[in-house]
Amino acid sequence: MNLTNYLLTSIAVYFGLIAGIIVSYMSKEEIKPGKRYFVIMHNIILAFIFFFILKLFNLNIYLIIILILILLISLFSFKEIYKKSYIAYFLLGTIFYLSHKNINYFLITSALIFLYGMPTSALQLDFKKKNYHRIIIKNLLFFICLLLFFI
Repeated sequence: MNLTNYLLTSIAVYFGLIAGIIVSYMSKEEIKPGKRYFVIMHNIILAFIFFFILKLFNLNIYLIIILILILLISLFSFKEIYKKSYIAYFLLGTIFYLSHKNINYFLITSALIFLYGMPTSALQLDFKKKNYHRIIIKNLLFFICLLLFFI
């Protein structure tokens, strides 16, 4: 994969956060009652991302299922884990880099990371504080994938 495609894809994937902010502003009334569903969507998408990256490494399917179940149980047991998205985006940047060797996994991972950004930013957005710029800046660790590409 050449640098231009990789760079443009990483920027497009990161725009999932911005898309979530835009959708949140367009539907302010639905954010609070839908918070439970955003948390579920956030956790399920994260589990799918880890499923595909584990599948990329050709692990046994039973081991993958056990690891995903452990991940889901831990995600649902910790309240407001989405507030630590900067850690998740650092890991997602690494996963993004690891998947670029296989184009099929790269496309799936890219789409899932984009979709992951939407509920993450919707859950973190505070309309009174107008913290949208903070969400975007705090998750810039995702671009570790660009540094890894040059190594």
